[in-house]
Amino acid sequence: MRTIHEKIKSISKDMSLRQKIMVMILSILVVMFALITYYKISSATKNITADFEMKVSSTGNLAGVALSDVMWNYDIKGTEVIGESLLIDREVAFVLISNENEIFKKILDGRMYSEKYIRTMQVPILKNDREIGLVTIGFTDYYRHKAIWQEVRATFFILVLAAVFIWGMIVLLIRTLVIPIKQLELGAKRLANGDLSERIEVESNDELGALAIEFNLMADSLQIMIAERDEALQELTVSKEEIRQSRDDLEIKVGERTMELSAMNQELIAINNELASTVDTLQETQSQLVQSEKMAALGSIVIGIAHEINTPVGVCLTAASYMDEISRNAKNKYELSTLTKSAIEEYFTQSVEASSLILVNAEKVAVLIDKFRRISTEQSIDFKRYFNVKENLLLIADTLRPMLVNSKLTLRVECDQNVMIESYPGTLSEILTDLVTNSITHAFGPDDVGEIIIDFERQESTCVLAFSDNGCGMESSVSDKIFEPFFTTRRGALGGLGLGLHIVYNLVTLRLNGTIECSSKVGEGTTFIIKFPMDEEEKVN
Repeated sequence: MRTIHEKIKSISKDMSLRQKIMVMILSILVVMFALITYYKISSATKNITADFEMKVSSTGNLAGVALSDVMWNYDIKGTEVIGESLLIDREVAFVLISNENEIFKKILDGRMYSEKYIRTMQVPILKNDREIGLVTIGFTDYYRHKAIWQEVRATFFILVLAAVFIWGMIVLLIRTLVIPIKQLELGAKRLANGDLSERIEVESNDELGALAIEFNLMADSLQIMIAERDEALQELTVSKEEIRQSRDDLEIKVGERTMELSAMNQELIAINNELASTVDTLQETQSQLVQSEKMAALGSIVIGIAHEINTPVGVCLTAASYMDEISRNAKNKYELSTLTKSAIEEYFTQSVEASSLILVNAEKVAVLIDKFRRISTEQSIDFKRYFNVKENLLLIADTLRPMLVNSKLTLRVECDQNVMIESYPGTLSEILTDLVTNSITHAFGPDDVGEIIIDFERQESTCVLAFSDNGCGMESSVSDKIFEPFFTTRRGALGGLGLGLHIVYNLVTLRLNGTIECSSKVGEGTTFIIKFPMDEEEKVN
């Protein structure tokens, strides 16, 4: 079911503007007149009724007071006079005066009134606070109703005059609004049918006049635009012929250019093949350089290991030579039968001392070789496994300490004893080897006293490895480029190829799936923060 709003909207859709204005204004007038009529009649009725009620009350009270003396004196003549005086008011129909036992006097108005218009009021007659009689006064409502109807007729007369006046104003307003709009509508239709000379006569300075001016301006603009369009169409026809000729010329040029591009394409293919070959060569060269950098780091370790092994091996050789010498002397004395008991005891004592020296130093060599073997194996054949971080870092530190033999540097490891992780120990060894090599080469001079600290901790599910030294530090212009390949501040005999930290960066990001950051200040040292994820929760050994 459609709502009232939808019904009104459907009806108003087919109405003209004049009809809509008239319906709207008439609706407003009807509501306004109804409210005015209701208010006017209600107000008049209320006022007339209030006056009537006041008259009834005052007349009754006045009659009661006036009759008290004459009733007390049983004065019939005075009673008639008072009753007649009450009948002077045209709204009093009758007066009935009675004492306790009988009707004392009844006075009637000579006019006849319908009983439906009669309203009675009884007032006791008092003398010394004693009721001596009763006066009953009959009032007619005829004049009150008549006054009300007179007020109603006056109100309707005024409203009719107002309606006639307003209707005339409405008709004038509609003619003022609708006729210019109708002229605009007709002019727009003629303009739409192609009559570009159509113009609207401007007769006022209001909004409709402004609308007519804008309509005329639009017609002028449209006439100019159509003229320009016709001119542009003519020019377009000429241009089409020129374009056709240009297209034919362009096809010829495109054919020639296509042949040139085909030849250039063949040349580019040849150049691309050369570039591909060059890239392959560069990649192979880069791999060789990276391997050379690794071999250089390994060579430093080997030199340190050789220096560490050299001392216990030399002691073993000296002890073995000494033992060989005393054994030969003992043998000669034995062959000459000059070997005494004290000489034998001295030989055994010296033999035990020499054997102990050989055994202790041989064990040192075995331990060094085993550590070097384990680190070399992990770096060459690395796989993911569970391992104790502290033990692994100490093993790496022991392997790297020979590189610090000829310097005044110390290497310290800080890590909780029971941290177990699943990762690549060989990769960590290679990273720390390159970082230590970088610090020795670039952070410290030959006679500098310094310290290198390797610190490992776990932050929730992330491993944090901090490598720091208190060396000379770097400027920001250098630290921003240290992970770039072939970047180095010491090229030649004192430095390397500039691939060490680039290798570290690749190992951290690609192998450990982590990040590495460098912070450094000149004169304060350098710190590398390496973060990589833990695959599983921490395990305690």
